[in-house]
Amino acid sequence: MNVEAVAEEIEARGYALIPGFLSAGELEQAVAAIEEYFPDPEAGPQAGAADAVDVGAFKHAVPFPFASNALNRLPLDPRVIAVAERLLSTRDILLTSSYVQAKYGTAYGETKDQSLHNDTWAVNSLLPPRTDGVYRRLFGIVYLTDVTAGTAPTYVAGRAGDLGVPLITSERRATYSSAEYPGLYERERPVEAPKGSLLLFTGDLVHRGSAYRDRYGRRLALFFNLHSAAARWTGKHLWALLPSSPGWATFQELISELTPEQRQLLGFPEPGDPYWTADTVRRLCELYPGIDVTPYEPAVREPA
Repeated sequence: MNVEAVAEEIEARGYALIPGFLSAGELEQAVAAIEEYFPDPEAGPQAGAADAVDVGAFKHAVPFPFASNALNRLPLDPRVIAVAERLLSTRDILLTSSYVQAKYGTAYGETKDQSLHNDTWAVNSLLPPRTDGVYRRLFGIVYLTDVTAGTAPTYVAGRAGDLGVPLITSERRATYSSAEYPGLYERERPVEAPKGSLLLFTGDLVHRGSAYRDRYGRRLALFFNLHSAAARWTGKHLWALLPSSPGWATFQELISELTPEQRQLLGFPEPGDPYWTADTVRRLCELYPGIDVTPYEPAVREPA
């Protein structure tokens, strides 16, 4: 894996697929480990019986750390760290989260198509996103089985900025419905990949997970994402509310009445932090109408 070439490809289009990321031995060990959580219903004495295993009884996803270091090593791979350091312009990188997941053939139940979305605003932060330098987020998916058109590939449309769409829509979501953004769905393409591949992408990539359409089989994958320590408000805490949630208005009132010191307990950077620019202050007002942004306004006005 050529770290510089991968980083340049991600810079250019928001993502890069790295086939052969895992060796044959690493792949074999990882698959054996993930089967502790997501066994193969087509293996063993009842192979081929659709009702042999109730896949609905499995957890939707299992979070890091895992029972096997064959899985634990994957989001901590030195090559991944090197790409992250290159893209985020810092060596102070943190693992935000990681989990393993399986999707099964339609013989075992239906899976669903996601809507196109970006991951800059997620349940890990209460702040308007920045997508430059140390404020970027890097995501990865390690495919432990072959990914084809029928086995739930990831679809990508492009980076939000290149597509001319906002990171947070007028509906206060980071998702793009097919009714409101039909052009995005015309541009999307599936990422088909051989087992052992790694897909790396930045948080502003407009993408989605898709349903498993083949009758039998399964797709096994490990997901992870990284952020820099400088973006300390992007952490492992999962906020129960999103801007589109019914209770968001009440939470808006709380954020608006707090002092900057109180907001720091929730991850807000202090006044004077490099995060605060004319753009982030403007978008803070959009997220939290009524908030006094005077303490956060940059000391030096940026050129228009």
